[in-house]
Amino acid sequence: MLAFGEVFWPDSNTYQLESTIIYWSLTTWNQPRCVFVPQSAKSMGRGIWTARLCHIDFAIRGGGHMPNPGFAGTNTGILFGLTALNTLYFSNDQKSVFVGPGLKWGEVYTFLAPHGRYALGGRLQQVGVPGLLLGGGLNYFSNKYGFAMDNILSYECVLANGHVAIVTADNEYKDLFWALHGGSSNFCIVTKFQLKTHPIAKMWGGLGTFVGQPNCDIFYSAIANFTNSAYVDKGAGLVSLISFAPNLPDLGIHCAGHEGDIPDPPIFDEFNKITFHNDSKFGMMTDTAELPNILGGVIVGLRHNFRVQKCPRNFLRFILPQTRAKCPMDISCAVAIQGVPATLLERGASNGVGGNTFGINTTQNYFWYNINCNWADAADDPAIHNWVKEVAALTGNGGREFLYLNDAQGDQDCFAGYGPNELTRMREVRAKYDPRGANILRSRIGDQGETH
Repeated sequence: MLAFGEVFWPDSNTYQLESTIIYWSLTTWNQPRCVFVPQSAKSMGRGIWTARLCHIDFAIRGGGHMPNPGFAGTNTGILFGLTALNTLYFSNDQKSVFVGPGLKWGEVYTFLAPHGRYALGGRLQQVGVPGLLLGGGLNYFSNKYGFAMDNILSYECVLANGHVAIVTADNEYKDLFWALHGGSSNFCIVTKFQLKTHPIAKMWGGLGTFVGQPNCDIFYSAIANFTNSAYVDKGAGLVSLISFAPNLPDLGIHCAGHEGDIPDPPIFDEFNKITFHNDSKFGMMTDTAELPNILGGVIVGLRHNFRVQKCPRNFLRFILPQTRAKCPMDISCAVAIQGVPATLLERGASNGVGGNTFGINTTQNYFWYNINCNWADAADDPAIHNWVKEVAALTGNGGREFLYLNDAQGDQDCFAGYGPNELTRMREVRAKYDPRGANILRSRIGDQGETH
């Protein structure tokens, strides 16, 4: 059974921390029967068996950044909080790093930076490790190194039967290794990741803000041209947003990063035509841990949601004014524009493990946008969720369009947009490793196309 010091009840401070405060969005605060904080993979295995024997539902929470209610929490069962699984150490040659799922990316970068090593992970320090890696993972240097998931060398996993397995591309679990590359948490619970590290000791980057339609027009064009020419300089990346709030002008946010010590990378020349605010700053970073802090603190204590869509490049000028015009007056909203060049997708297709689970065309560029809203009153939840869907529908995308899992709203059927062969293969892997349906993290790749 479970160890006494790993189980916490509603009258304890740890219960309150694990079930509420750790989560980024108030939409995900939950009231489980109890909280289980395993100290090891073996302890996690005992937790799975206990839940199954007692026929109790359970949910897993890593970093708690996903704002969809019920995706990393439960009001009826046991919450497994991964906080104590905070392993962080190098391999002997420092070419890889072992990372626990209880960590945030800021902690990982801070550990690596003094050694001149870098691992692909989140672009914000507050994002948790496991969800980003299992759903793909976009990084400033993904154009060169692929998704974060394409840089995973091994997983330590707890299977549905409680067994602890080391999963690699060339051992008996190679099918599971492939499925975990973008298949999310449908197959097992990962208790440790081994990530490839890259010798990146120096980094150029910064953040600029601006207002005004002329600047926005330059911004949209520069994003599109940057994405379409990413093969010219693969060591560069962006975070691009337009933010709007009641009674304030639209605010453009340009955050850029570049590998190495080039003081003013030419790939960003078009962005330099924007008239940035005086407090904008670009230059050489102190170390590789600095850039994830550039976007500032993530807003906490509010309600949040995501919704992701794919759009053509010429749609950017249309979708953002439409979004602004329909925006309810009591919320703040940001639209993140993510160019996904073929160079990034090609890295995933040639990662040595038969590609990843996405199954999308790797010869063309894509543009994804993510609507991220924040508001205070729970009574506004239905109206805001409906508004986000209405705005997203302006793209006209439907059917089996690929939707990026990590930025999706709860009702979006992301797996329906995966390649049909990949989806069939993932179902086979799930049936093999969870034949009796342990319901690990509520499987979402079922035959009826359950939503993400």
